[in-house]
Amino acid sequence: MSYTSEFSAIMTRFKSEWEGRLPVKWPNVYFEPAESGPDGWIYISVLNGESLQVSMGGSTNYFRHSGVIMAQIFGDAGSGVNTLYGHADAFSNIFRNKIFSGVHTGSPSVQNVGMDEATGKYQINVSVPFYRDEKF
Repeated sequence: MSYTSEFSAIMTRFKSEWEGRLPVKWPNVYFEPAESGPDGWIYISVLNGESLQVSMGGSTNYFRHSGVIMAQIFGDAGSGVNTLYGHADAFSNIFRNKIFSGVHTGSPSVQNVGMDEATGKYQINVSVPFYRDEKF
């Protein structure tokens, strides 16, 4: 499984499960938050980490690629932190301990980043560790 396939699998799962919730700011796609409608948006990214050889001696060897699926959830000042935690729960449920298209995910962690006084946005992050194996 390549980095391209990994990214596609993660984004496809997110898109199919997230439908109807907050607007999504997709990686490398222009986004401007709506002036009306749902308060806030979510930004999803895939942060690749270390790659390790996990087998040897055969005609092909396996390499484990690890990383983190990151959601940054933003809400307007005064929209309530419980609403943002609800979105964090929904994101966590999409990826908690799942196996799909060769991607194995772990247990999500939620970080309350807080208010950005310059933008007036409140932020909560969710990080989900993952790995995939590839043979060469």
